[in-house]
Amino acid sequence: MYSGRGRPTKENSFNRVIMFRGSREHERMLSELEVKLGRSRGDILREALEKYYAFKVLGQMTYFD
Repeated sequence: MYSGRGRPTKENSFNRVIMFRGSREHERMLSELEVKLGRSRGDILREALEKYYAFKVLGQMTYFD
């Protein structure tokens, strides 16, 4: 239930910042994916993490589009 000022938060909103270190090659790959897919870095990384989790933890085979 919402009880405050401003816009209410969505249940599944992306309100956490997760940072990690990567190499120049990782940055290059991510930049290339941004252009090729027309998606944001956050979208690309979220999808990759979700598919990796499904494969490694849940044992589900996933396919990339």
